[in-house]
Amino acid sequence: FLPTFRRLDMPFRQFLDEDAAPDRTTNLYYAEGSIFPELEEDLVDPDYARLLHIQKVLMWMGPGGMASLPHFDSQENVLSQLAGRKEICLVDPTRSEFVYRCQEAQ
Repeated sequence: FLPTFRRLDMPFRQFLDEDAAPDRTTNLYYAEGSIFPELEEDLVDPDYARLLHIQKVLMWMGPGGMASLPHFDSQENVLSQLAGRKEICLVDPTRSEFVYRCQEAQ
């Protein structure tokens, strides 16, 4: 995200419509949304999932080239990339003091 981003709450259908609009002038990013029941049956848990204590499943969706600022997540994460590619930089937890915590969007 760029520092000038702003958070908009909208129904997922509106997100899809606006993202597909031919006259769209800005990239949209769907963040922290719940997985839809219609999609859940298409998703298969990897074998290692039985070893995890999964508290929450969230969906993130965005355009190619989207980047987020370096940040610290307070909960464990498992990334499942469905399409495209993602570059991730992991920091040893003993060095997390050198990673800024994200501020909530205004």
